Amino acid sequence: MKRVSLALAASLLVIGSVSVTSGFNPAWAEDNSTETKSAAPIIAPSSEACLEKVRGMAETFPKMAEAGKEAVRTMIPDPAEFEKKLPTIEEVLKNKDVMNLKNYGGLSEAYLFKGDEEKAEKLLKSVSEGAKDILPENDNFLAAVKGDFGLAYYLNNKYDKAETYLGDAVNQLEKHYQPSLANNLVASYLCMTIIKDKQGKTDEAKSFAKKLVVLALKLRQEEPLPIPTTEDKPVPAQKEATAK
Repeated sequence: MKRVSLALAASLLVIGSVSVTSGFNPAWAEDNSTETKSAAPIIAPSSEACLEKVRGMAETFPKMAEAGKEAVRTMIPDPAEFEKKLPTIEEVLKNKDVMNLKNYGGLSEAYLFKGDEEKAEKLLKSVSEGAKDILPENDNFLAAVKGDFGLAYYLNNKYDKAETYLGDAVNQLEKHYQPSLANNLVASYLCMTIIKDKQGKTDEAKSFAKKLVVLALKLRQEEPLPIPTTEDKPVPAQKEATAK
């Protein structure tokens, strides 16, 4: 059976992994001190202030995301040729082939960024169905792919489609948080904030903006992140483990 490296498909998840937090460096998050400090509770600005900051980020975010899309197009300039190197999707599903299921997930993104939405959606549907039986419930690969689909549609102003995919991604990534996919979650929060804001759903926009800011600030402390569930309470820092 034909197989290709999973590393290639996994690396396709770059739109959500674009370093949003490195560009997200608001003045109220700055600390230029070189003094070593213990982790302090995270106290984010008000929800209103968070929303204003995210609105400002929305203007520069598309440029960062476009860089991610270009990286995908560079890695797989011809999705159809890449697909020929894979076993058929039917074989993958029949054999419960985890590696190539994920390769098809990455391939679906390549088709999407190439402009073939119909093919991309068809592949993603097959991958999504197969994932139910093949991937463990806490595997976030499909959520990352859906987040990238949502981002792509967001960039094309197709907000209805974007919201569906981003919502699925956020639900899974919050439920099974992984630090390695934190930027995917940040990017999804940003897009959902702007979508809700454009819809006039200000309270929902504020909620997503607040989550984004708390996550971004927490990432700056390089700690495992608890997903915020309250509006304005500080998120306590985790205690360092003591050696026995």
